[in-house]
Amino acid sequence: MRASAEPARQLAGIANARVGPEGRLVDLELRDGTITAVRDAGAQPAGGAVLDVAGRVVLPGLVDAHVHLDKAHILDRLPPDVDGLPAAIRATSAIKETFTAEDVIARSERVLESLVRRGVTTVRAHAEVEPGAGLVSVETHLALRERWADRVDLEIVAFAQEGVLRDRRTAELMDEAMRLGCDVVGVCPYADVDGTAAIDDGFARAEQWDVPLDLHLDFSDDPAVHLVDDVVRATVARGFEGRVAVGHMTSLGAMAPQDAQRRIEALAEARVGVIALPATDLFLSGRGVDRAWPRGLTRVLELIDAGVDVALATNNHGNAFTPVAAHDPLRMAWLTVLMTHAPAGRWADLAGAVTTMARRVLGRAPGDITTGATADLVVLEAGVPSDAVLVAPATTGVIRRGRWRATAPVAAPPALA
Repeated sequence: MRASAEPARQLAGIANARVGPEGRLVDLELRDGTITAVRDAGAQPAGGAVLDVAGRVVLPGLVDAHVHLDKAHILDRLPPDVDGLPAAIRATSAIKETFTAEDVIARSERVLESLVRRGVTTVRAHAEVEPGAGLVSVETHLALRERWADRVDLEIVAFAQEGVLRDRRTAELMDEAMRLGCDVVGVCPYADVDGTAAIDDGFARAEQWDVPLDLHLDFSDDPAVHLVDDVVRATVARGFEGRVAVGHMTSLGAMAPQDAQRRIEALAEARVGVIALPATDLFLSGRGVDRAWPRGLTRVLELIDAGVDVALATNNHGNAFTPVAAHDPLRMAWLTVLMTHAPAGRWADLAGAVTTMARRVLGRAPGDITTGATADLVVLEAGVPSDAVLVAPATTGVIRRGRWRATAPVAAPPALA
């Protein structure tokens, strides 16, 4: 079901919105999909449609910086005994050749529908590229990007899940995916025959096409299993600072503090963004450990403290990598509060990891609620800013380029005058 048929109304302003960590009560003036003024509440703009949100929390549009649409909701096609990362990759590979365009679109739209209803306005999606499945995922993602453009910015990663070096046809398909219009090169070194060579290949291809690079990296409980040093070196050597993102990075969380800190500082210096994937990382970590299971998350708070931009993303939904379906970045922030023991002073950081900071990880302007920013906003059923991450509340509605859509019935809906 496609939600874009729902009526949307262009707004001239938003009244009585709570914004920022302190919950300042403001009125926003909007024009042509842009925030043109932010004033203390009571200064509502004259003329046009003004939405009174009655003190609800308003955030910048949410960002899902790392999601696999094409592999979502396939549990019913997988063996019931799949256990752990290698088995998940094998089991999923065995059925990818059965994916059709209609099938991928239907499952992808199920996820997109849920994401946009929860306030997501920017998505980076990884489209699988490999000889067995061909470019079905890429072609469907390109169609979805156009089809959903009024609801969400869909950024497409041409992603070689099973490695780019195992079969020369994969490299050819990756280049064809870029020619077709993918936005980012995606590499998975831990699934390839030579991780360091795969990293080099990824940088070379990203350089060739002049696009960012996104790597699934260092997904292990073993502190000795890592390639982060290679990524940092290549980033600096090729002048790719600010154009590289790495997902998972769980082995960084397993390292001794001094070893981790040295690498955190290097990531900050190279301006490499980190995307933590709390649901998947928690579910797949700790296999083979019979007590004191690791939390399986990278060092989110330490990375932020060092100046590394960090995003929290949903990753997988209803598959062998993540059997639950949590189409909600705020729920990832909620989970990260628990996994990192985040005190009250850090909750705003975690909200930023699914909004403004997550946008920086993707190389975009942060999209703060300030004059001149695009009016991509989400209205939450919350009156206290910290509830955004402590409750992961329902979404009242979404404002996309200044156009309002209600997303859920509430007891006292916002007044639109």
